[in-house]
Amino acid sequence: MRRSLFTLLSVGVILVASSPARTASRSPLRPPCRLEGSIIGYYPAVVVSPCNSGVRSGGELHRRDQLRTSPTGQITFTTGHVLRCTLYNGTAVIYPKLYVVLRLKSGSIFCKQAGNMRRWKFRGPNVTVTIVQPSPTRSLAGRRGDADIVFGMVALNKQTTVKVDQGAVRASARGTTRLVQEGSQVTTRRGKKPGQVRTFTPTPPELQTLSSLEQDVTTTTPADLRDLFKAQQEPYGVLIAETTEVDAQVAQQLTGIKILRLSAQDFRADPYSAALRIARFRARIVVVAGSFATMSSVVDELDDPDYQRLTGKQLLVVFAPVGDQGVPSPKVTAVAVSNDRGAYVGFCPVTVTFTAELTSHGAGTIFYTWLRSDGAIGPIESVVASEGKAITATTTWQIGSPGFTYDGSQALKILGPRILVSDPSYFSLTCTSIG
Repeated sequence: MRRSLFTLLSVGVILVASSPARTASRSPLRPPCRLEGSIIGYYPAVVVSPCNSGVRSGGELHRRDQLRTSPTGQITFTTGHVLRCTLYNGTAVIYPKLYVVLRLKSGSIFCKQAGNMRRWKFRGPNVTVTIVQPSPTRSLAGRRGDADIVFGMVALNKQTTVKVDQGAVRASARGTTRLVQEGSQVTTRRGKKPGQVRTFTPTPPELQTLSSLEQDVTTTTPADLRDLFKAQQEPYGVLIAETTEVDAQVAQQLTGIKILRLSAQDFRADPYSAALRIARFRARIVVVAGSFATMSSVVDELDDPDYQRLTGKQLLVVFAPVGDQGVPSPKVTAVAVSNDRGAYVGFCPVTVTFTAELTSHGAGTIFYTWLRSDGAIGPIESVVASEGKAITATTTWQIGSPGFTYDGSQALKILGPRILVSDPSYFSLTCTSIG
């Protein structure tokens, strides 16, 4: 009898504590809304949180918020403990406990993390990931943000694969830790230790996600662009579209926003004239619309700090995928540039020819530009790569006059779909007379 009475009293207490009339903001059943980060961009996605009313670009994220996307959706966000993450076709929890940045429950997530955040962990269904701080001597010449770590976790079929694109991480499970370095991956099955480290070759969707993380570019659907402009309180914008059809489709979503419209073709032909037009227009947000494989070069040029200095603004670059069918994109892994003059003494002016040899994996279009030592930057050009075939690019520089001496160089910058800058190819001129 006493046990039955105790049980009834216990149930009564639980019901009272759970009733709406008794639930207050201080109740342990509803944790305080501690701001942890914000949404950068999204496709169809849901944030399960007692602290906000929905998903929007610029919207707040709080500790223990749960992010969930549709099978074809994704959400990109930043928090106080990670630079940037993109979750797609899955579910993740923000800051579930102390020193845990997030917990992936299903799907795929790729993140960019600062190299000094060693104490913070990322957890997947079968594995815990911690970053490895880069060496102080790590070169910064290849890509911007080279000291950051870019990696992902993919949870599928009772196993989690950790994939590293830049830097290095440690993947731990069942008392065993594997060091996973750039260009490698390791898979951990449920209840097992991590397997052997293998080579990581990103799929086209993963390549797009990784490039967006490296470039710090916001990605959102055209239908959600108005929310982004509203969140940023910006009544002006710039639209660079791949085709006239894409231009019309995206402009329709920006009704009420004053837009400067540029074509991708004109931008590639003369990016400096475009910079002057953007500088004169009262816009800070630039929307690049089209397929990722062909428009990533435009995104990278706009995101470049030197280009933004030309506009006199800190631009917010937004990529809106339209008609993107997941076109395969090659990954350039090495670029070697040489010239045919070296140390030249003789008649001037003289033409110096530069040749770049590219090594890549995969087939598709590679976008690039030439960088001269006098500060000049060439137009955006492209070359089609085929699997297993050599790729070359050439350019010329005519220079010199009587009595002229000069030490110069030229380098090749890969713009898309991955950023890479070659070592410069140097030459010296001593001009004796006019040829």
